[in-house]
Amino acid sequence: MHAVPTYTDEEIREIFHRALMADRETGGGEGVEHAALVEAAKEVGIEPSALERAAAQVLAKRETVDLVRRAEAEAAKAERRRRRAFVRHLGSYLVVMAGLVALDLATGPGTWWIYPAIGWGIAVGLDGFSTLTFDREREAERRLKKLERKRAKRKRRKALGAGDGDGEVALALRELERAAERSAASLMQALARKLDEWERSGRLGSGKPR
Repeated sequence: MHAVPTYTDEEIREIFHRALMADRETGGGEGVEHAALVEAAKEVGIEPSALERAAAQVLAKRETVDLVRRAEAEAAKAERRRRRAFVRHLGSYLVVMAGLVALDLATGPGTWWIYPAIGWGIAVGLDGFSTLTFDREREAERRLKKLERKRAKRKRRKALGAGDGDGEVALALRELERAAERSAASLMQALARKLDEWERSGRLGSGKPR
């Protein structure tokens, strides 16, 4: 009678990897659905809770990698856009200065075109320096932080609206609180108006409001 084989963790990973690769080669698809993954984990004795945690970690890592790639792409796009803007700026400067020089020569000898050339040239130089020293990595980090803040905000909104109507309960409580505040304010205003009427009619001083 043959003994039932057992496998180490490394062998299990290799078996799953080989099976997935073979499935892809035979046209079985590009991935495995979550439910199928849970069933497969049950078959090899893995607790569903452990699988859920591992899957959540993998998905979080995938999302982080996607955010990093997106931030890098946006930073590269911003760099290209800045360089094109500088080229346009430089081209405009050269064309306008050439026109001013030609106008100066046509109206008589003079050097007045030098003054706008120097003033505008300083601006072009600063623009060029900013373009050449553009730090793509720093820009990518800045954009990544912005994307992470947006992701965290979306997750908070999702958590607020998920799970046994917690989001609806919280929203209802806030609405009830605002309604109570408005009612209290209206009551105080009505009481203030009534006291003002009593004071003007002299009833408040007599101690006999009616």
